[in-house]
Amino acid sequence: MPPGEGSGRPFPLTAGERRELLDIARRAVTGWLRERKIPGERPDSEALRAPGAVPPIVLLVAPPAICTPSLLPATRPLPTAPVPAASPMSMATLPGAESPRSTIAPSVSLTSPGDPVSGTVTLQASASDDTGVVEVRFLAGGVLIGTDTTAPYSIEWDTTTAANGTVALTAEAEDAAGNNGTSSAVSVTVDNTTPVSFAAIQSTVFTPRCSGCHTGPAGNTLPGGLDLASTADSYAALVGVFSIQRPALQRVAAGNPDDSYLIRKLEGGPDIGGSRMPQGGPFLDQAIIDEIRQWITDGAPNN
Repeated sequence: MPPGEGSGRPFPLTAGERRELLDIARRAVTGWLRERKIPGERPDSEALRAPGAVPPIVLLVAPPAICTPSLLPATRPLPTAPVPAASPMSMATLPGAESPRSTIAPSVSLTSPGDPVSGTVTLQASASDDTGVVEVRFLAGGVLIGTDTTAPYSIEWDTTTAANGTVALTAEAEDAAGNNGTSSAVSVTVDNTTPVSFAAIQSTVFTPRCSGCHTGPAGNTLPGGLDLASTADSYAALVGVFSIQRPALQRVAAGNPDDSYLIRKLEGGPDIGGSRMPQGGPFLDQAIIDEIRQWITDGAPNN
């Protein structure tokens, strides 16, 4: 029986077996060198033959003719225990491997708050994503005006922080992977113009500049037939009442300052009868006339 066979010992060889194997190899190499008359150190040096020496594993380079099974000692068979089949693994199941990063941007849409807008209004947006939305940002004219991190996403927007006029609103959504999506723009008109009250017009224009001549009561003769003595009298005499000088035009046509005869008389045309008002001047500053225009544009409210 070859050395070690059937003994139950695991590989590698014992010290004695290693010496036996080395001795066989040494004799084969020595014979090969002698046949070819090649000088060199003998492999059976005293260092290797010292009593009790355990020779190291030596790689012998020799012609194939001497590396034959007949020159090697019998060896034990290697263990033949079955090797379990490897289970398939993806990158995601390897220990410490990161999941592939999503590159899909969130989907986001912005709801119109109505048009025009003034004061404080609510802006609302909806957003969704495969990895989850972490934040929605609201912008007016490209300027950040607020954020929300919890659905339903909304903020309160103080429109007085924006200039009057058209403003483009958008919403941006960011997901957990850092991808960003932007909604389509929603255009709104910001109008925070301070309403002009008829009471203010009465106190700054009609009472100090007009009531001395237009004393009423209402009638078909001017200037007395037009009563501008008080807020109530002036409103009743102007709004929706046709002009004596130009019967086709109302003195104040609510919502239409250009076709209101009052504006034409204050601005001096076009197509007025008599002289520009206040008669003989000084005439009203254009800024004051514009306030009266704005009051008519707003519907000529009795405020």
